[in-house]
Amino acid sequence: MTFEIIKVQIKHSIAIFLLGLLVGVGISPFTNARPQQALKAPIPVTLAYMPQVVSQPNPSPKTLGVSLEPDTVPSPSPTPSFSPAPSPSPTPQEQNFIQKKVTIAIFGDSMVDTMGTGLPYLKTALANYYPNVDFVLLNYGVGAQNVEAGLNRVGQLYSYHDRNYQALTNAGAADIVVIGSFAYNPFSDKDINYHWTKLAELVNRVRASGKTVLLLAENAPTRAKFGTGKNGINWPPDTSWQHAQKISQYLESTTKLSPVLGIPLVDCFHPTLLPDGEGNQAYINQGDHIHASSVGHTFIAQGIAKKIFSEKMIN
Repeated sequence: MTFEIIKVQIKHSIAIFLLGLLVGVGISPFTNARPQQALKAPIPVTLAYMPQVVSQPNPSPKTLGVSLEPDTVPSPSPTPSFSPAPSPSPTPQEQNFIQKKVTIAIFGDSMVDTMGTGLPYLKTALANYYPNVDFVLLNYGVGAQNVEAGLNRVGQLYSYHDRNYQALTNAGAADIVVIGSFAYNPFSDKDINYHWTKLAELVNRVRASGKTVLLLAENAPTRAKFGTGKNGINWPPDTSWQHAQKISQYLESTTKLSPVLGIPLVDCFHPTLLPDGEGNQAYINQGDHIHASSVGHTFIAQGIAKKIFSEKMIN
């Protein structure tokens, strides 16, 4: 009997123990953790699922001699816009390639004609002042013409050698017109006042057509050798001397006409005139002792380009 009582008590004790064990395990904090995490995490399981914020130490400015810049968070991309973006302004380098077109014509006798088609000497001279301007250069020169003949053809189509241009007085024919003196073809039966009057009439007619006008007094002639050489006219010395003397008088008159008309003057006459009244041989073609040499053409071209620049004729 006693043995039965003990057996029952043992069963009750075991049952109570097992019940207590089950209750204890049920309320344990480890019951909500994954087995692997419960074994690995040295921190409370409730923190194991919280996002970890780990602050990185600020690196020193230099590590092993290499500069390190602190990381920056990029700004969010802006909302796309459907309106077209404005065109960016040109950079200074791009502006150097923006060109303006300007047409310049020179009207005169053989002193202009021998400057060549396309006026290459003037093209080179202008490039020094206006490297970004696109020039159209027209040579309206005709050999052996006096100012009266020039006045008669200024409103006509120009066709000479390989050049075919519209009339100089037409709208759009040129922006700037350089008018030569026609001094190298003086009148034999008219005084110098007639040249003055006709040259003034020519200038005013071109100016009335809306052109910007300059007056050109070409290089001084030689009197002692005028017209001599294999390509010259080879007149008798007295005739050559008298003709060259008239040319100088016409050129001097042209320089005085400029302020009267109120237009700029390109004076190549006085700088090439020596104290004895002779033209400087360096500026004169040695083949005919009439027209300009390459040095003379360069000098005239430089004078024109400089005057256009100094007068601010091209903006």
